[in-house]
Amino acid sequence: MKPFIFTGYRPKGGTYRSNLKSLFTWHNETLNVWSMVMVSITAIIMLAYVCITLKPPLQAIPPFITFALAPIIHIPFSTGYHLFTPMSKKIKRQWLNLDISFIFVGISLVIFSLSYFVFDTPLLAFVTSGAIFFSAIVICKKAKCKKSLDKTKQALVVGGLVALLLAPIVYKACQHDPVSQMCFVGIVGSLAIGGSVYAYQLPERIWPGKFDFVGNSHQIMHISVLVAYILEFIFLENAYLAKQNI
Repeated sequence: MKPFIFTGYRPKGGTYRSNLKSLFTWHNETLNVWSMVMVSITAIIMLAYVCITLKPPLQAIPPFITFALAPIIHIPFSTGYHLFTPMSKKIKRQWLNLDISFIFVGISLVIFSLSYFVFDTPLLAFVTSGAIFFSAIVICKKAKCKKSLDKTKQALVVGGLVALLLAPIVYKACQHDPVSQMCFVGIVGSLAIGGSVYAYQLPERIWPGKFDFVGNSHQIMHISVLVAYILEFIFLENAYLAKQNI
């Protein structure tokens, strides 16, 4: 049971099939699932836009593909965590570990994408390898840990990798690129708001039971991720166009 959320819970137990069907019913996890589905749909729309409008050459396609894949490969595990947790504590922990692990995999893909048109090959390899190494350490430690991290620690751990994600954006922003500066402010602001709200469980902590279905901290965090993802795409597109004009 989640602190400060009192209603909307599904019955304990059930099968994978019965809990999967709850994707189409109204409970306190419904919007958590569908908000992440929206991120994946946005990723597909963005990739289609790139292919139809920008028509990048073959060597410029990989970062756009990996950028789109980042939320898509995460969505099965995010959906599983939000849908299958009533079955048992063990299953909830397993899906939470998978959810967090693929958050790190997704962020690593985004780091590669955002760095692709900004850094030269050695620095691109260094930044990407650093992201993969950091993610692997966290995933391995998470697999060995029998207890779930509290929300504050989860936000801090993810924030550590997000700092690396910002490296190419900061680099371009320091070159007085207005789009990069705008993206930096927007991404940092949206993720800071989403992370803080999630860590401190706002607004349900202040008004317990008032945001059980709509507007709770988890949903706000998902929306902040979507906003940041859109801004990251704007940065990626801008970096690609700047590279083409050199």
